[in-house]
Amino acid sequence: MSNEAKKYILFSPIGDHDPINTKNYSEGSMLHIVRHYKPEVVILYLTAQMQKKDEKDNRYEISIKKINKDCKIEKIKAEVEDPHNFDRFIDEFSKIIEQINKKYPDYEILLNISSGTPQIKSNLVLETVTSSIKLIPVQVETPLRASNTQQDDFKIEFLDKIDTKKEQENNRCFVPKVLSFKYANLSSQIKSLIDNYEYNAAINLLEKSNIKNEFDGNIIKLLKHCFYRLNLDFEKAQQSYDLEIENKLFEYFYTIKIKQKKNELADFALKITPILTELVADFTDKKVPIAEISYEKVKGKKKIQYIGRELIQEYDSKYKTEILAFLDKIMPEGIQYNDQFKNFTTLISICKYFRKEYGNDISKEAQEYNKIVGLFLSFEKFEQMIRNTTAHEMVGINEIMIKEYSGFSSKVLLSNLEKILIKEKQFVYGRLVYDEINEQLKTLL
Repeated sequence: MSNEAKKYILFSPIGDHDPINTKNYSEGSMLHIVRHYKPEVVILYLTAQMQKKDEKDNRYEISIKKINKDCKIEKIKAEVEDPHNFDRFIDEFSKIIEQINKKYPDYEILLNISSGTPQIKSNLVLETVTSSIKLIPVQVETPLRASNTQQDDFKIEFLDKIDTKKEQENNRCFVPKVLSFKYANLSSQIKSLIDNYEYNAAINLLEKSNIKNEFDGNIIKLLKHCFYRLNLDFEKAQQSYDLEIENKLFEYFYTIKIKQKKNELADFALKITPILTELVADFTDKKVPIAEISYEKVKGKKKIQYIGRELIQEYDSKYKTEILAFLDKIMPEGIQYNDQFKNFTTLISICKYFRKEYGNDISKEAQEYNKIVGLFLSFEKFEQMIRNTTAHEMVGINEIMIKEYSGFSSKVLLSNLEKILIKEKQFVYGRLVYDEINEQLKTLL
């Protein structure tokens, strides 16, 4: 075992067979760990019974110094009369380990889990699994690979009877697979966060863990990809992990779908307007080229597209349509249509005009057109709700409000949006790219 490159601190409870077994003069667990890990500091945890033994002859310090004369030794004299009480050690060990970590931040902490009562050992194993501090549990097998029996006939001169050559060559220390429990526990937490699309929380949990290096290095990269991608920062997403970004409308829809699944309905409501406007604009463009009835206007650093009254009038004159008359007719009494920025309401109103023009036409083209317009119209009242709701009120949007205003649940609205994407953009029904990436992530855990 080569541990020279690492700096260790050993936290060791003391048991009946420390520092040696007086029957065969083999090293006890604490001393054997000192021999093979060469800790620079040893912190001994002494119960009342072990303190009495130590006061007789300072046996623990003397035995350690015989192996490593430069080792620094600290003693914690615990007020523990009953070392068989499991609950007694839970908070105490946590506090001690936190203090050690603060005092020696650059050292790796070894825990002797072979000395002391079963209750002491169990608590140290529990600390290994639950602590946020990286801890290395070390178990030491007895020379006969069996449990020892109690004895109390130690003498200092017995230390000279240790077969140092045998103890050096026969390393009985090993690190049990206790960390596998910690790995399994952390993996389970990460999977739960992934299933809920909480990628940033999963990143934070993994990066703060002291066993993060045990995980596949691609996990963090892929989690960051998902986090940036879900926030529509596609450049950073691909820098984190190179996965193909899809049609921007699909990517936007995935975000909306997740907001609905997580019941984050204020975000769901706010994000629907941009994708609806884009989709209805593309749909309208099939009948009326938007470029012919719109112009751009610069506001600050933004270019805003407006549907112009005069441009519609010119279009009507050129193509013998009556779009402007229809828009004027559906405006509130006494108001004419005036230039409006490109928005869902104006565009769906133009679509309504062409639906009216189809009249009783039962051709496949007319039926398909009317079907898509009908899907768009399911959002009409919902869009009115969004326009009439202040930013403060948006926070309180819930399922009841959505259904009350629009006549549809958020699930139905989402389904209608997906149907439009399927019909107009060849979207694959039911697809959510994040579920596919989540499965990839889980194979790495």
